[in-house]
Amino acid sequence: MKYCYKCGSQMEDDDLFCGNCGAKQYENEKTETAPVKYENTDLQNVFKCLPNMLLKPVSAGEEFISKNSKNSTIIMTIILCLFSGILGVWRVQQFVSSIQNLVTSFVSTINSLANIMGSRGSNVQNSDIIEYYSKIRQYLKVPYGAIFVQNVAVLIVTIIIMFIILYLGISIVDKNKVNTLKIYNTVIISVIPFFYFKILAIIVSYASNYAGFVIELVGLIICIGTFVLLVRNVFSIDNNKILFIAAASVLFVLILGSLCVGQFIQSDIRNIMQSFMQSSNLNL
Repeated sequence: MKYCYKCGSQMEDDDLFCGNCGAKQYENEKTETAPVKYENTDLQNVFKCLPNMLLKPVSAGEEFISKNSKNSTIIMTIILCLFSGILGVWRVQQFVSSIQNLVTSFVSTINSLANIMGSRGSNVQNSDIIEYYSKIRQYLKVPYGAIFVQNVAVLIVTIIIMFIILYLGISIVDKNKVNTLKIYNTVIISVIPFFYFKILAIIVSYASNYAGFVIELVGLIICIGTFVLLVRNVFSIDNNKILFIAAASVLFVLILGSLCVGQFIQSDIRNIMQSFMQSSNLNL
């Protein structure tokens, strides 16, 4: 048993070419010592790919799919799971912090309308609202740990759905093109652009929620486009067939992903309300 000097794939001793990347092999001394060099570059390849996916997602994705190993795939999956969890927690923190601004703005609007209509009732001051909201916040316990895990679960469900549909689609089109590692890498690489746009969307949402939503929608569209182009270039599948595969992937991801998110939101709200009631009862 020996290893490819270029991509690190296992090979038989008498193989002259790598079955994974097609590179010609040389003398045994070079191929047998390749795994050490390969393993040392796994993390470097991943961190080289991540910034490149922002500027040139298709070409960087093709390079990752064609050259990297299972170790790089595992590292990339772990990094994406961490990204998903952290961004989910960040989004919830942003929402919680914006509630006070929304309530204050709403009360200010009501007070302005009351003044215009000549109401004689006493207006509610913004300082009173902030003080009351601060008291409520003391009893609210947002389950950030559960939210982190839930966002990771949504990402995993998305990857599994896209992998299954792409695997079945390629199997139907041409069984000879089925390569499990390439299919999985195509899926995980395709979602990276969405994370970049989600980061930008969260930042912009501090100024405008509508602008943040539009940016996140653009990221989703680019993610789908990256997926389609990578499938076409890597597996050489007809454009018409790619369209059906991509449409099926997006449809099932939206349906099942929405169901998962809905269940998680209901569970989180229920847990928050239960903790609020328990904390408020203890402080009565």
